[in-house]
Amino acid sequence: MRKTDSRTSAAPRRRQDFQNLLTGPTFTAVGVYDAISARAAESAEFSSLLVTGYGVAATYGYPDIGLLSQREVFDATERIVSSTSLPVIADADTGYGGVLNVMRTVEVFEQMGAAAIQIEDQTFPKRCGSMSGKSIIDVDEMRQKVNAAVTARTDASMPIIVRTDALLVSGLEDAIARAVAYEQEGADVILLHGTRSFDEIAECAGHISVPLAVISSESKKSIMARRSEYERAGARLVEFPLSLLFAQATMQQHYAKRLVEETTNRAVADDVMPFDTFTDFMAMNQWRDLEAKWVSATE
Repeated sequence: MRKTDSRTSAAPRRRQDFQNLLTGPTFTAVGVYDAISARAAESAEFSSLLVTGYGVAATYGYPDIGLLSQREVFDATERIVSSTSLPVIADADTGYGGVLNVMRTVEVFEQMGAAAIQIEDQTFPKRCGSMSGKSIIDVDEMRQKVNAAVTARTDASMPIIVRTDALLVSGLEDAIARAVAYEQEGADVILLHGTRSFDEIAECAGHISVPLAVISSESKKSIMARRSEYERAGARLVEFPLSLLFAQATMQQHYAKRLVEETTNRAVADDVMPFDTFTDFMAMNQWRDLEAKWVSATE
């Protein structure tokens, strides 16, 4: 159920939960893009969520090529944070500009109760890391952005996750050099995007002392393996940013086609969540209980 204090009083607990995950075994975060996907992930007992910029862009009808405004991403993140009790990683993309923009972005995400904030070193406008044509900013410019993000937060327990896209742009050596530089500026977690082998993960993990995160997407360019395999290579966090989005698109397209072909919803009724179940899924019983208390108090 959505609570009015979820972005304030719950934030320290969520950040502590995320810190605990970072100091434990390798864990996963699944990408969510709205309240429904967040509830689905929580009901499946994921331990943490990632706001996927790719997914949020898709809900607006756009590809992930930097077309969304900062405000649109803020709004989506706020809805997600308010709909779950899990720690949420906010996707800050490139920070939406220079160092001052980065600082404001961190400030807003922190105020809305994000458990961690993720920022990357692509040029603006950025694009999905799995797309061709990416470019990255100068390492010194990104060092300033990392320092700005770390300086802007008021709660030191909120990790700043810094992603480098250098691996697929300038190679492993540069990616490692950037990982080391970003750690020196205060990054709490390094996210190495574009890993194609466990050797690359192990090599990067061996050069930094902070936790290493990686991304696994449903792409021929990405490793898709069990959590234990990532753990052996040295990754602490594995992000699945696109899995729920692709599943939703696949299922909706499938059922839409069946509805057209069979001209009745009877064809899909047995395969989908019933009305009452979905109503419960959206916490209707809790709202009814709350309403009953207010009605009783008024009477």
